[in-house]
Amino acid sequence: LHAYRQSVEMGTGDSHDLSLVQISNVHANGPDGGPAAAGESLEITLSLMAEHTTKGRIILGISEGTATPIFVVQNDVEIQRHASELHCALRHLPLPAGKYALWAAVVDTEGRYLLPWRPRADFNVVGSELLEAPTGVVRLSPIYVQATWDE
Repeated sequence: LHAYRQSVEMGTGDSHDLSLVQISNVHANGPDGGPAAAGESLEITLSLMAEHTTKGRIILGISEGTATPIFVVQNDVEIQRHASELHCALRHLPLPAGKYALWAAVVDTEGRYLLPWRPRADFNVVGSELLEAPTGVVRLSPIYVQATWDE
C-alpha cells in the first residue's frame, strides 16, 4: 500500500499515460502569477488535449499530498480536438499557508474516467497560518476561515 501511494503521489504532472484526454500544462497561482494567498484567489489553468472533441466533467481537488482532497470543484466541459485551455478561479481560498497538491480528473457523461484522478501540480499558499486546535480536538480538514469579532 505504501509503495502504491508513493507512486501515485510522485506522478504529479505525469503526461505519459494512455488516457483519452491528456494534460500538457497546469498552473496554479495567485492572480499576479505568484503564490496564492490564504483568503484570496487561486487561478488554475489547464491545457487539455483529446483526439476528438469530447464532452465530460473536469474535477479538481486540493490536498496536502494524499489522494484525499480537502475539497473538490467540478464543471461540465467540452474538450476540443487537439487542445483546449480551461481556467478555474477559486475565490477566497480557504487554505492556510503551506504546500498543496492540485489533483485533476476528467470523466465522460457516463462517469468513466477519460483522465484518471492524479496529482497534476504542486503549489504554495502564503499568508495566514493554521491556528492550533485545542488539546483533544481533531481537525478533519486544514481550512482557513477569516473571522471578524465584535465585542
